Amino acid sequence: MKKILLVEDDKTLSSLLKTKIEHEGYELIVTSDGAAAAPLAVSERPDLILLDFELPHKNGLEVLEEIRNSAGGQPTPPVVVISNSGSPLEIFRFQKLGVKDYLVKAEHNLDELMKIIRQYLP
Repeated sequence: MKKILLVEDDKTLSSLLKTKIEHEGYELIVTSDGAAAAPLAVSERPDLILLDFELPHKNGLEVLEEIRNSAGGQPTPPVVVISNSGSPLEIFRFQKLGVKDYLVKAEHNLDELMKIIRQYLP
């Protein structure tokens, strides 16, 4: 079973995503805390990471940098950012760190997100 790490502090969205993603047959690990995300990524070794930008204790960019630094040169799982912000600067900064997709929450629905997840985890 493919494993997804969801790093999202919006409890309502996390609950919706959990229901949808698990229904589709994936295992989901959830954290709402930016500081907990990188250690979970290292210990759980997910196949995909869904990452919010605005998080408690560390933002998504800091989390992604920590995950990349913790990998010790090993490949890291694909990362899809799901954010409230569509700031071009923010998108550019994430792209420089190698994110695969960047979704603005207000512009996408769960079915579109699932299509992207299936693209990386067929």
